[in-house]
Amino acid sequence: MEAAYGVAAWSSPAWIAGAVAWLDEQLAAAGRERTGAVEQTRVRPWSTLIRAPTAGGDVWFKAAGPATAFETALVPLLARLAPGEVLTPIAADPVRGWLLLPDGGEPLPADGFDAAVARYGALQRGLAAHAGELLALGVPDMRPAVMPGRFREALDAVAAIASREDRPGDRELVARAAALEPEFADWCARLEGRGASLDHNDLHRWNVLGDGRFFDWGDAVVAHPFATLLVPVSLGADPGPYLDGFGDRAALREEAELARRVATIARVLTWERALRSAWEQGEALDERWTSAPAETLATLLQARRVPRRRDVRRFGRGSYILGFERDADRWGAGFPYDVPAVAAIEDLRLDAPVTLLAGDNGTGKSTITEAVAEAMGFAAEGGERERPGELPPVVRPVMGGALDPVLGTRKPRNGYFLRAESFFNIAQFIDGGSTFAPYLSLYGDVPLHGQSHGQSFLALAANRFGGSSLYVLDEPEAVLSVSGALALLAIMVRATAAGAQFVVATHLPVLLACPGARIYELDEGGVCERGYDDLEAVRLTRAFLDAPDRFLRAALDELSED
Repeated sequence: MEAAYGVAAWSSPAWIAGAVAWLDEQLAAAGRERTGAVEQTRVRPWSTLIRAPTAGGDVWFKAAGPATAFETALVPLLARLAPGEVLTPIAADPVRGWLLLPDGGEPLPADGFDAAVARYGALQRGLAAHAGELLALGVPDMRPAVMPGRFREALDAVAAIASREDRPGDRELVARAAALEPEFADWCARLEGRGASLDHNDLHRWNVLGDGRFFDWGDAVVAHPFATLLVPVSLGADPGPYLDGFGDRAALREEAELARRVATIARVLTWERALRSAWEQGEALDERWTSAPAETLATLLQARRVPRRRDVRRFGRGSYILGFERDADRWGAGFPYDVPAVAAIEDLRLDAPVTLLAGDNGTGKSTITEAVAEAMGFAAEGGERERPGELPPVVRPVMGGALDPVLGTRKPRNGYFLRAESFFNIAQFIDGGSTFAPYLSLYGDVPLHGQSHGQSFLALAANRFGGSSLYVLDEPEAVLSVSGALALLAIMVRATAAGAQFVVATHLPVLLACPGARIYELDEGGVCERGYDDLEAVRLTRAFLDAPDRFLRAALDELSED
């Protein structure tokens, strides 16, 4: 069959049938047999994955577009040069960009990442003598000597995408970055003394297996070895153990910083190659992909302005976020900056095990919970803090840099951000069982969409809410009955006893009664810490229950007057 690629081709029944036929042929050649139906678990503009069951465990078929097809030749070479460090492929077809791999098991635990990065350095030292072979396979050349030319390529690529997608701000970014060209060339010259090796170019813990083997090589490049620190250091990894394998870590830190800056351009071009392959097929792309090259380029400018901050905190019991500090120079005008509670956000102390935000609609509860979630690295649509298949979460300023989170001495192992309006999609992702979806057994082993909205959220809370984690809940009563809210309250109390931290926006008196919680009421005057009995939501609920007819008459009279 022809070597078609792209989302449309990879989604077609004819292409899938041909891919499965090849998969079966390769399994037969290896003395194995498929025992059930295949599942296409992911389709991206640059690659697709198919999972197939066998008696010896699942196998994974991966098809890559032209930008990353070199992976199908690279993985067999790595398996030969460094056995035990990568998955050994069952079969590979470099012409079509097809690869068949055994299942590697669970990803690396969070607390093993620093050691994995150091081990990757040892792999690089062993591969340095084979840089020529890597380049001959088509692995992109990002060695320091060629990077000044790559800098201009990256700027041209971002400018072209800005024109294609009509993004004036990205064109301005390119103009500002262009002023860096002489300085960038100097950085490259200072890095030429050390030999090149294989930069994974996307080294995070979801690309390391629990037994320490590395996988997913489609972004790899040949570069200065320290370039591989770009992603790990941005995610809080300590570069020290990695650098120890190359010499005195103190003496190497400046070289490592320069290598990470130069590596940013390689990341820009990696994104551009993947997007170009899709555009050549006439495909429309989601903004999260098309904006990635410019967002990556922007980090190069930020790296020059602000010293990098590495999250060196150890995992442990909360509290994890203590509050916010405002940056007066970045504070804006209009919404949300002019919301009284948001303007007074520095008055919020979030260091209690449970912080509850009460108040009427429009007082800023959701805005503040979203700021907490974003600052602590949750995805905007909600979900778990550690999300398979995505970069690990990073603590960061929010609201355009106007708010900087004040952190505790420990960091959470995991957590959850609940947004009632997007929980349906999160549940669908979990039930779907795709490559990067967490196992359904972690949520009680009952499909979330096979339960009511409230039951599915309680299943999530009962099975996933535990100690040493951060939970940000935006009006969970939207999916819960009163009895469900009581069940959630009990789960919260148990989790906080085990070291969890909760920040919850709620109207519901049941949740506002959480023992030991610090409660803030938000109104037109800003924020004020209050006792449970003084909260408007509690007073109004009690009054309504005492005389519901009186409240109903008043509401209906007001409606008739309108």
